[in-house]
Amino acid sequence: MLIRITVVQTIIWSAIMNSSEKMKHEVIKQIGERGRLIAEVAQDFGVSNRQVYRWLKGNQATSKKTAKPDPVNAQVAQLKMELYAVSQQLTALKAQVNKQIVNQ
Repeated sequence: MLIRITVVQTIIWSAIMNSSEKMKHEVIKQIGERGRLIAEVAQDFGVSNRQVYRWLKGNQATSKKTAKPDPVNAQVAQLKMELYAVSQQLTALKAQVNKQIVNQ
């Protein structure tokens, strides 16, 4: 009988945890994708604002760990480096031209 209760408890606990994860993902979705206020969503789902902030923070940490590098941001960074190099070359050329003008 004791083993049977443990199995039932495990099944119930697993179901609760599974529904909690679904709720957590829905709360994050409501805020992130739909732009709803944290306090509003927290009240709708019956959780505290603090809990929602924890879920959001945990979700951001997970997203950063699994996020793939954004090719657009990488290209922007590359273009900024190229722009800086060209700006340095232009500054050097201007200095040379000014030097030649002064020497004439």
